[in-house]
Amino acid sequence: MEDAVTVAPRFASVGTAPYDFFGVYDGHCGVSVAWACRDRLHVVLAEKVAALGEWPTAEEQWREVMATSFSRVDGELALKEREVGSTASVAVVGPERIVVANCGDSRAVLSRGDMAVPLSSDHKV
Repeated sequence: MEDAVTVAPRFASVGTAPYDFFGVYDGHCGVSVAWACRDRLHVVLAEKVAALGEWPTAEEQWREVMATSFSRVDGELALKEREVGSTASVAVVGPERIVVANCGDSRAVLSRGDMAVPLSSDHKV
């Protein structure tokens, strides 16, 4: 199995609002990158939010925080993992919002009644 998951309740100590992190990683050609994402992505995201001093409030702020965090983890792995990869779907759940980000063709959906509501878009090359 080449998959990995992260469940990190209250993953960052910023402000008083609790935010939880959930991640699903689908490894390709091995497990090492999925495992590294499992272990690092929420840590890098917490560091980025801590550097801001507060949780992002606007969609564009979240987009920047997520993109920067994904890019940093990718950079950490790029030199040592050339043949192995992973997709990622993550959610940060706070008291007033759920923020979803993904990389690759892993999808996030919200179940609303009998309907699946897409929360992400595939990234395919």
